[in-house]
Amino acid sequence: MSTSVKIIGEHKQRRTFDTPDEFNRYYETHRSDIDNTTTNQLNKELCIVGYKIGRRHMQVVDGKRVGEIHLIPNREVPPDNTSQDHTLSEQWEVIKGLASEVDRIGAKMKHLETSLSQVLAIINS
Repeated sequence: MSTSVKIIGEHKQRRTFDTPDEFNRYYETHRSDIDNTTTNQLNKELCIVGYKIGRRHMQVVDGKRVGEIHLIPNREVPPDNTSQDHTLSEQWEVIKGLASEVDRIGAKMKHLETSLSQVLAIINS
């Protein structure tokens, strides 16, 4: 029994641009392809650091929605991995400190339980 997997769409590698100017140069040479592609698909295929692709001044022309391409600044820029790793190590240190504090409090509670039991034994006798 053999099965074959059909490829539905051609895999396109994501293209990344460091600056809007770099994207503008690419847009000038590939204008017709970009204008005929949805913004959702463009944002999957093209990455402009710090921006996403959108359209403004939408109109319906020949049954298609068309508009001008714009770059919209991202509201959240993902943190770089080094600061995230640093934050995780700081949080781990806090967790270890809290765990040792819990252990210390537990030992003190046992000592207080023992002392209280002794006091109650003296009072009851």
